[in-house]
Amino acid sequence: MKTSKVNGLSLQEIDKVTNKLSSYLVSILFVTLSTFLGILLDMLLGIPVLFGLLFFILSAFQVILGLSVVTRTITKVVNAYSSEPEHSREFLPVETSDELSTILSSVKKDAEYEEDLEIMIIPSPSINALSVGMRSHDHVICITTGALEQLTKEEMKAVLYHEMYHIIKRETDYMTSVSGTFGSPFLTFTLATRKIKKLNEKIKKAENHSIKEYVRTDFVITMLITVTSFMFFPISFLSNLFVSVRKEFDADRYAVSKTSKTAVIEALKKVKNNCQKVENDYFFMQHLFFSQPNCKETSKKFGRIIGTYPSIDERIKAIENLRTDGVN
Repeated sequence: MKTSKVNGLSLQEIDKVTNKLSSYLVSILFVTLSTFLGILLDMLLGIPVLFGLLFFILSAFQVILGLSVVTRTITKVVNAYSSEPEHSREFLPVETSDELSTILSSVKKDAEYEEDLEIMIIPSPSINALSVGMRSHDHVICITTGALEQLTKEEMKAVLYHEMYHIIKRETDYMTSVSGTFGSPFLTFTLATRKIKKLNEKIKKAENHSIKEYVRTDFVITMLITVTSFMFFPISFLSNLFVSVRKEFDADRYAVSKTSKTAVIEALKKVKNNCQKVENDYFFMQHLFFSQPNCKETSKKFGRIIGTYPSIDERIKAIENLRTDGVN
């Protein structure tokens, strides 16, 4: 694979630096806009700088501590499990788990990727995948059971190479930082509401009074977290504005260079023809997926502005027009 250079730096190194700087800028912008939202609330309510200060503290806390756990938070939101047989045996045959591990090792070796990379399984009939992570040895590729069941080995490789491209270029780092900042209110809200349902069930079933009071305290704290995250929702609606659709064309091109046009095109066709919604809660992290998780084909101009994906047909057409002579 040929690598162009600018001022002694390879394009890959430039991409890494650019995405790293972009991650920092997104974090600063998140804190700034959150503080501004709080100030607006103070102005509307006619009170001193109460919400402005509160929102500044909460958003800064989210950036400092929240980003350190965002990888595991996202895998938890999508209900991903380790691909190891002891964790996935209920929905994944051992032979499939072994084959997946072999394919990933082959892809890592061919991509010359030497850092740790975990693969996890999302129990869903949808054909999809996502990459997440912000630091070395913290990257994860999640793939659905639908993809494992319906894609051929070569098509599976194409999907993994696509996600590997995002990781190598540090695009995954940047997109994860977007999810961990602008998307974090929705991620937190999703997990908190799920926990509230479980706690409510525990309260109803608990017979011991002291245990019931303990659960109620946990319930109140979780409710406060839910309400706080809900207040940040206006900021979350900006999350997809910071992700370009170009990333998908580039990743597709890389996958073609490592497999074939046919493998990538057939994988995309299967995604389109067998599309089933993964979940309704993924709007603020949809940019991490291989394809639009809610099966929406963005075509209108406004949809393209707030969307993070070209349509499947556009991606297929771009691949068909490619010269298969490598990718920078």
